[in-house]
Amino acid sequence: MPHAVLMVDDEPNVVAGLERQFRRQYRVVTATSGLEGLRLLSESGPFAVVISDMRMPKMNGAEFLSQVRERAPSTVRLMLTGETDILAAAKAVNEGEIFRFLVKPCPEPDLRGAIEAAIRQNELEQAEQFLLEKTLGGGIKVLTEVLSLVNPTAFGQSVRIQRYVRHIIEKLGLGKESWQYEVAAMLSQIGCVTIPPQTLEAIAAGETLPELERQRYLMHPSVAHDLLIHVPRLEAVASMVCRQADPVGPDPSAPVSFGAQILKVCLAFDAALMRGGNVESAIRALRDAPKEYLPRLVNALADTEGDTVAVEAKAMRLEALKEGMVVDADVRTKHGTLLVAPGQVLTFALIVRLRNFQQHGSVGDTVYIRVPRHSTSAGAPRAEG
Repeated sequence: MPHAVLMVDDEPNVVAGLERQFRRQYRVVTATSGLEGLRLLSESGPFAVVISDMRMPKMNGAEFLSQVRERAPSTVRLMLTGETDILAAAKAVNEGEIFRFLVKPCPEPDLRGAIEAAIRQNELEQAEQFLLEKTLGGGIKVLTEVLSLVNPTAFGQSVRIQRYVRHIIEKLGLGKESWQYEVAAMLSQIGCVTIPPQTLEAIAAGETLPELERQRYLMHPSVAHDLLIHVPRLEAVASMVCRQADPVGPDPSAPVSFGAQILKVCLAFDAALMRGGNVESAIRALRDAPKEYLPRLVNALADTEGDTVAVEAKAMRLEALKEGMVVDADVRTKHGTLLVAPGQVLTFALIVRLRNFQQHGSVGDTVYIRVPRHSTSAGAPRAEG
């Protein structure tokens, strides 16, 4: 299938000529204004390349391509410009918004070469995105699964924090870098692999820790940073996690600082809820400390809701457990060691671990699983008294 190219120029004769020149090599879509181009971007995309004239009424080429960058980051952007617009075009290139600009009138071989170079760049960006989603995503999954096995309490907290962070991202309509905030939430407690589970359970219960134990706990963001900093593409995430307890700095809008402040407010919100508060009281406590938390983040959390689907607990035998099921109650060994926390999603490794403990006689034969109320799912017997 030919690559799609969007060509925008306010002169109809120009875009018609461009379409005639290149329609045999590419799927060419044309527009005569920036606004029309943005509409076609959403309706007829995705496009490998967008080419725009610089001088257009209402929305010039730099403004239009800046919008393209926000809405379709992997689309490569080219600009056609007259000689009088060269300074403005150069400024756009230097600010990172434009891949290349060409001076009008542009010979067909030069424009064709620029389009081919842009298509290669688009293919590189698509490959990088695939690497990010598959390879990096798989690595993150392994890290979080290790945390779920080693320290279920910490893992349960990271799951809750991720939910709150996702709510903020959606509420504020954060941009293309927001994936880093969500990953930072997932990995915010990875440093707790060095903390005894009993310590985290004591913190969750509101108990006062001995000073040495408290200091060790406060080091977990630094431990996480040292674990994550060596993972390509996670450098910013590592810094966010490391700074999750930092005070609001002089430039809280910088990506790393903002990500750290998102973690900070979500951790405080979660702590208030875990102490038995409700959403209203937790938000009120955060608003009472405006210098500690960014008000816009607190406000974004104000309409956070719990699960809207009514659920009940069903006792299920270990041999019937499946990946994706959600645990409803603590699963502990006969000696009291926590293996799975409430709300934890079962993975293959976690199910294997439970069955291994069962074979050694360390845990019982059933686990309480959350199911929709009045569910009649096969294999889920009624909760035992």
